[in-house]
Order: sequence, then C-alpha cells, then structure tokens
Amino acid sequence: HGARDHGGRVRVLERSVPTAPLSAEKENDIVRVIPLGGVEEIGKNMTVVEFRGAIYIVDIGLQFTDEETPGVDYIVPDTKYLEARKKKIKGVFITHGHLDHIGGIPYIMDKLGNPPIYTRQLTGTMIKKRQEEFQHLPKLNLEIIERDTRMKIAPDFSVRFFNVTHTIPDAMGVIFETPFGNLIFTGDLKIDHKDGVPLKHEEDTFGALGKENNLALFADSTNVERPGFSLS
Repeated sequence: HGARDHGGRVRVLERSVPTAPLSAEKENDIVRVIPLGGVEEIGKNMTVVEFRGAIYIVDIGLQFTDEETPGVDYIVPDTKYLEARKKKIKGVFITHGHLDHIGGIPYIMDKLGNPPIYTRQLTGTMIKKRQEEFQHLPKLNLEIIERDTRMKIAPDFSVRFFNVTHTIPDAMGVIFETPFGNLIFTGDLKIDHKDGVPLKHEEDTFGALGKENNLALFADSTNVERPGFSLS
C-alpha cells in the first residue's frame, strides 16, 4: 500500500478512498500520490500529489471510447476528491500535448477553481487552441515554463522539469523534490536509441537523475509490456 524511505511515506490511493485520520505531526510527513486515471489503461491520465496541506496535479487527460461505451463521446477522470479540496490545489503541471494528457482540461478545470497550469510552449499553445471550442468557460491561467525551470513552492518542497523523448515535441518530465526524496513523473516517453542502445542524451538525462535522492519513479510508455524496441 505504500513505501517508506528516509522517514517519509508514499501512499497510493485509488480515487477518493478515505484514509484513517492521522495526528497533525504525522499528516505533515505524508506524501500522497493519488492516481485518478491512466493506470493500467490508455487515456485519462491524471495524478495528484498531496503534501503539507497543498495539492498539485500532473496532467488532465481524457480517454476515447470503444464498442463497450456506446453513446459516450469521452471519458474523463473522477475528480470528486479534488472538488472537495479545491482550495488546496496550487497548480497543474502538463507533461505534453496529447489529448490523453490535456483533453480533460475543458471539462475539469472550472470544477477545480481554475488553478494555474504550468507547461511548455507548444503544449500551452495546444491547450489554448482547444479551449477556443469552449467559449463559455473562464480563461485559463496558463504559465509557460521550460526545462531548466525550478519552482520553490515551500521551504522544503520544490518542482523542476526535464526533457523526455516522445512522439510530440516539448514533452517534459516533472520532479517533485520533497524532504524524503524525489517523486519523478516522466509523462509518456520513448527512449532514443540505435540498435537498442540508448543515445548519449538519454544516458546523460537519466544517469544524472539516477544519482539523486529518489523516493519513487512514475513512468509511462505505451506498449511497454511488448518485447523488443519501438522506433527511435
């Protein structure tokens, strides 16, 4: 149900499963990671990081329907947990511009109090373009960041970003730096390689990350369970 490292705990919950009440001191040392979609499925990627009374969100995607969901246009994550705590939401970080990571924004952001969205230039442009189809909604609070950005969001809590390779430009990973170690979210990624050997820039990126104080890695790569290599 969780993992302990350097005195900290990561608790993984499905949607709005209630947790047992903790003392204020113990609650302050809990790092919660709550997947609301995108786990063992393709689509509606959305994950919550909760720490020291504040909430941060990684991606807000949608899922396309199939023959098992007739009459349904899109499927979006269940955000009841966040709606009940929207005053705690401090920011949304979008890893890249595919609809399974940005498609839920028009349907969800207003219900969450329209917190700021942090992402890179191309992804931000795609989000704004899609939002033009929803003229009745409030204007998004969009902030453009780049890979070298590091945001200090509390005395002992920061967020920074790094490049990842994907089938769309400007894809990035997100690192939450907690006192107990880093939470690394890669977003959806591929690895540039030649004949199965990762290229130098991939080795440099992940080799450097591997030397840090890391608590948990949350990685996403479509068809990762299939043997062999994807096209570089």
